[in-house]
Amino acid sequence: MAGASPVTAEDAHSRRWRRFREFELGHVRSTQTLPTRVSAKGWPSRTLRETDRRRRLSRGGWETSVARARTRSRVMALGRAAAAVLPLLLPRPAPAAPALLERVEFLAGAAPAVRIHVSADRPAHAQTLPPSGRSPHRIYVDLSGTRVGPSTPKIITGAGTVRRVRVGQFEPWTVRVVLDLERPLPFAFSSIGGILTVQLVTPLPPARVSRTVPRRPLADGRAG
Repeated sequence: MAGASPVTAEDAHSRRWRRFREFELGHVRSTQTLPTRVSAKGWPSRTLRETDRRRRLSRGGWETSVARARTRSRVMALGRAAAAVLPLLLPRPAPAAPALLERVEFLAGAAPAVRIHVSADRPAHAQTLPPSGRSPHRIYVDLSGTRVGPSTPKIITGAGTVRRVRVGQFEPWTVRVVLDLERPLPFAFSSIGGILTVQLVTPLPPARVSRTVPRRPLADGRAG
């Protein structure tokens, strides 16, 4: 510019240099103004170069922080993946051999009972089932970790309030023993070692009450 003063030309050159450096480094325009002194050849002065060096260092520190954060997140992701896969790679203990249902006994009497013999002590529980369709009232016992023995009968004939006792492999590792009843009855369930007992409680019949009618005396004083 022909009519511009040296100060104006120097300011215009500094502004162009500032825009060029901001575009190259990708920084947001800083609120701090850059020094306007330039050398005789039009290159930035020492003060301007020092400011540019500090900006480069600050940008390098930011990039280093980002790289460290990304590395940390990757390490954490690998740790979570290893924690999920490691249990699958460890050797698992061999499952315990299933117990065998050896025999089932029906004990008739005033208080009938069913005795179940298992080769080893296993968790078991007893529940009742209401009648459904053609099925009567039932009591069933589930034995976990058990299989039906080869010589165990599948049906045992009952008596009295117990129609029959059925045995079956309800699930691959669960045996179910079912008592078919004539009517719903309370029961007591006990387990001692490998012997499980279902004791039915039969209510007692109501006691008969005899009434004694006093005899009326006759007219002559004798009882009639």
